[in-house]
Amino acid sequence: MKKVLIGILLLIILVAIIWWFFIPIKIVGYKNGHLIIMSQFCSDYCPGYGDTLESWKRYGHREYLHVTTEESCLEIKGKPVIDGAYRIYRYCSPE
Repeated sequence: MKKVLIGILLLIILVAIIWWFFIPIKIVGYKNGHLIIMSQFCSDYCPGYGDTLESWKRYGHREYLHVTTEESCLEIKGKPVIDGAYRIYRYCSPE
């Protein structure tokens, strides 16, 4: 029984490690009825920097998940982020 529990624990740890390093978004909170994720745009610095923890700290940003318009962002009291080059809505920041 002890070996089975240790095996399950190791499997959970392995899945958590794989999730953290290989899933492109990370859930970091919940506010105003929406999940907050840590995300990053690859186009600015890929392909060499997108897969390290340090790149998440340096290039990542927090955004509301599934808030797809500037109007819906303002409704939940978020801060719409507009792309500097294309002048289009990119994401909704909780900060």
